[in-house]
Amino acid sequence: MRWMPKGRLARVVALAAWGGWAIGGALHAQTATPVTPEEEYKKNIRVSEEIQPLGENPFGESIGLSSGGLSFEQTDVSAAGIGPVLSLSRTFSLPSQQDRTGLKDNAFGNWDLDLPRITTITANQQNVTGWQVASAHPRAICSQFNPPPSVNPPAGNTTVTLWAPSQWWHGYQLVMPGQGSQDLLKRGSANTLAPTMGGMSFPIVTRQQWQISCLAQAENDSTIEAFLAVAPDGTKYWFNHLAYRYAPNMERGKGAVPLGAMRATASVSPNGGVQPMVSATDYLVRREAAMLVTRIEDRFGNTLTYSYDGSNRLTGITASDGRALSVQYGDGTPLIRSVTLQPAGSAPRTWTYGYGAGTGDIAGTTELQSVTLPDGSAWHFDLAALTNGAWVDTSEAASVCNAPAVPNNLGTSYSGSITHPSGLTGTFTVTPVKRGRSYVARDCWTAQVGGGTGPTDPNTFATTPNAWYAMAITQRVYSGAGLPTRTWTYAYSPSNESWTADACAGAGSCPTTVWTDETDPSGNGTRYTFSNRFDASESLLLRTDTYRGAVGGTRVRSEVNGYADPTGGPWPAALGDNLQTYVNPAQTETLSPLSQRQIVQDGDTYTWQAEAFNAYAQVTQARRFSAIAGQGVLEEQTGYLNDPALWVLGLPTTVTNVATGEVESQNVYDSAKDTLKERWRFGQKLMSYSFDAQGNLASFTDGNNHTTTLGSYQRGIPQAIGYPDGTSQHLVVDDFGQIRSITDPAGSTTSYDYDAMGRLTTITYPTGDEQAWYPRTFAYAYVPSAERGIAANHWRRTVSQGDYRQVTWFDATLRPVLTDTYSAADGSSHTSTRTDYDWRGQTTFASYPVAGSPDLGGITAGARRTYDALGRLTAIQQDSELGTLTTTTAYLSGARQQVTDPKGNVTTTSYQVFDAPAYDRVIQVQAPEGITQAITRDLYGHPTAIRQYGSNNGYSGDVTKTLVYDSYHRLCRTTEPESGSTVTAYDGANNVAWTAEGLSLTGTGCGQEQVAAGAKTTRTYDAMNRVLTLLPPSGTQSTTYTYDALGHLKSAVSGVTTWTGTYNKLGQLTGEALQLAGQNAWGIGYAHDAYGHLSQVHYPDQYVDYAPDALGRATRIGNYATNISYFPDGAVQGYTLG
Repeated sequence: MRWMPKGRLARVVALAAWGGWAIGGALHAQTATPVTPEEEYKKNIRVSEEIQPLGENPFGESIGLSSGGLSFEQTDVSAAGIGPVLSLSRTFSLPSQQDRTGLKDNAFGNWDLDLPRITTITANQQNVTGWQVASAHPRAICSQFNPPPSVNPPAGNTTVTLWAPSQWWHGYQLVMPGQGSQDLLKRGSANTLAPTMGGMSFPIVTRQQWQISCLAQAENDSTIEAFLAVAPDGTKYWFNHLAYRYAPNMERGKGAVPLGAMRATASVSPNGGVQPMVSATDYLVRREAAMLVTRIEDRFGNTLTYSYDGSNRLTGITASDGRALSVQYGDGTPLIRSVTLQPAGSAPRTWTYGYGAGTGDIAGTTELQSVTLPDGSAWHFDLAALTNGAWVDTSEAASVCNAPAVPNNLGTSYSGSITHPSGLTGTFTVTPVKRGRSYVARDCWTAQVGGGTGPTDPNTFATTPNAWYAMAITQRVYSGAGLPTRTWTYAYSPSNESWTADACAGAGSCPTTVWTDETDPSGNGTRYTFSNRFDASESLLLRTDTYRGAVGGTRVRSEVNGYADPTGGPWPAALGDNLQTYVNPAQTETLSPLSQRQIVQDGDTYTWQAEAFNAYAQVTQARRFSAIAGQGVLEEQTGYLNDPALWVLGLPTTVTNVATGEVESQNVYDSAKDTLKERWRFGQKLMSYSFDAQGNLASFTDGNNHTTTLGSYQRGIPQAIGYPDGTSQHLVVDDFGQIRSITDPAGSTTSYDYDAMGRLTTITYPTGDEQAWYPRTFAYAYVPSAERGIAANHWRRTVSQGDYRQVTWFDATLRPVLTDTYSAADGSSHTSTRTDYDWRGQTTFASYPVAGSPDLGGITAGARRTYDALGRLTAIQQDSELGTLTTTTAYLSGARQQVTDPKGNVTTTSYQVFDAPAYDRVIQVQAPEGITQAITRDLYGHPTAIRQYGSNNGYSGDVTKTLVYDSYHRLCRTTEPESGSTVTAYDGANNVAWTAEGLSLTGTGCGQEQVAAGAKTTRTYDAMNRVLTLLPPSGTQSTTYTYDALGHLKSAVSGVTTWTGTYNKLGQLTGEALQLAGQNAWGIGYAHDAYGHLSQVHYPDQYVDYAPDALGRATRIGNYATNISYFPDGAVQGYTLG
């Protein structure tokens, strides 16, 4: 798991596939401000000093709210670079009673190595002894894609019959780390959506639009075919290393057992269906087979290669750009003991795994107990109870066709815990829960020769059960230093199962939903309601209801989803055939995309409505609106690039306003690799791009034809950047993707060092400057004891620079809770601040700075914030000399906010909204004292009129400012009653080309043609879009500007007056001079100490010394004031004159 900054180690570069892909179409893509490639690369050439807090699921937990299922996925290593991310992940799921034996084969004991793979269950006896298909060519497992053959009984044995696949097999699954599993489908005749690459055919598909072609043989078995899969972003996966491992054997009663009799179960299979589980005396030996990935190649040819030994153990992963991971095992075991990133480098990083022996029913297996990171910090696991008991135990129970066996351990809870390297502990509790589906056709079989097949006869089973028991989460608890214990609880509805033969089905009145209630640490509840009907809607989220307090109390928000008819769209009615028997084919074979979403909040209804789809079930037209009077309707069409040649799907091409016909945005792609070529907005080309052969951004060119180039990529970061003005910037990037130095366009170099986890440890500033700058260092320590009122097992960071110190203590979620800033040379200089957070990470208390080093609990004065059940701010309480000052915020119908300040003044603000509540585009402010501001906006949020009006104390006023936009939707004219019109024009890069003010114009357009040349203030720009000249109207002196290599203003010349400036290598002003023509320059100099603080100002006849301390605070102002002291908040407390 990534839990601290790792520089480029875990940073994913998205430039290669710019534009993204979205199979179903982004629901609200048009409302978001997209990050552009030219902005994205800038993020990658910055060095962060910050520690990022843990995310929403810090333990890698995945909670299936429909079923209550609990699993974990943790990524130990994630190394981004040029091409696919090199990563190594582990997964933990609750083993069934039958699966426990297989734990001995896992690479991490009770955890498993998570690799891309295609898996299935195979038989291992009689005529079927491995991965085979029912075909004349049973090893042609791809080109003859079919279920496995039936397994023959032993020769001469008449007491048993063959084993049909429907009795023991649950299909084929594509498993992708971080994405879960997808059922493989045999392409349906109606599904013509397929790649057109290399003359290949793709007989196998998934609902998620993965396409699978065939390889002639596996790399380690020439007698069997293998698979080549293509993801919807054009990335190819070679699944061609065959491996087998344990799978539970099957049992049944002897005799002629009808096909399908094995389908009754009380446990959920990996594909969400139902796994056979009965007891008898006829056995079938099974194994799990997997085609493991050996190669991943993106559409640019960048690769990852996976290597295996003769025991099918992963031994290493190498990338085409030099990234590498090696894997070491315990002698003669499948257990991974360590993995090493960049093993051939000068400073390899190693993760080490610690194990303990399984006990009780899992004796003979191993349990993962720790993962030690390269810096010595560690994960700790105590999941014994979840491994050794948390299964549905029906060993002493019997089922009948009408009802599953009731578990012996119903009502029993099991808990396991994980401790994060941050010190946070998560405890997870599960218990057996009954879940069901409705309107299932009942088909009963018996496992007993001669037995009855009635729905209540003993030893009968439903081929497709309508109910089952599964382990479900009931509680999740986070605890650790610096934070209160946080508890989430989960409760489940009745299972609501039904048969089509039930009376309620005939009346159409059977329940068709189930729900899960989640109560958060604040005590607020959310109910998630899912369809449980046996059709395409099964398990789809139908609505989410959020309550203030417990579920059933005051509902504060509802979100209701509607889905398209799977057979009513332009997409294939069925993508393919699921070869499993007794699954829900509509759920696994068809598409039912979201077609409507309604939000009810604060008494208002907001609607997103899909009006049209394309063949890929992507939304091509949508309406966004609310029921609030006076609000507009936004209807847009979205176009996509779906490229079958590369199998790159869902790249947005155009967004068009249906009402106006305007093309709001347009992306043009290079057909060779589907990289972004041009970006347009309202018909104006904003930027053009080029990418290199590896998919890295190579250049971008603005509307003035000024080009920035990027090259010499290392680990996805450009090391050479060429700017349009001819200057350049150079970086040095190491094998871990960490920036080791940056040389700026002026030739000054700043260097960086990191620790074993990629955290910044040292910044060394440029040399040869006005000072030998103090380096800045960062030290990190895991503290096993309590300090400053923070419990043991927390992290502390110390930042040092000369005598400057800043010590920050973090809570167990890695949020800063206490900061102490001081000078090491002055023991009385300590200033401390405290910050508290809620479970969402929102600040609930921010203290005022206090003197000294009190414990956390001793810092009590500050500002407190409270939030509602939706996480919206409702009150701020600030401590003051007048007592507590309270500001409250209420959320009213009509998309309004009402703020009441500490004096009781009320301000009500209304906002422009469409399909969701939003508080960013103001349309009206009803201020105190009878004043109202009204803002009229167009559909894009641009203000077109701002009116202020009202009456107070006998005075009244009403003024309006109007705003006009050009065809590119740039502000081109404003008109105010007092000053007339101001007109603005732009150049090709959207710099202001000229303005003219105080005009009297006619018409409602921009009026640029009415402006005389002599009335304009004209600007010109250099290649970096910096102002070069400012030419006011006739009679006013022009100004010319020059800049240094870093973009600092170097000179400004206006008529006979010249200003010049000089800077140090930190970019600080060191001197400035003002000169009139024919006169001597009048200069001022600025000196800095080794911290970079201003220490002296030199005037022509004297200087002023500030003698700053290590915190940058002046201790004197020459001889005018000395002995300056400060309050903790930095305000001057006292000084001595003279």
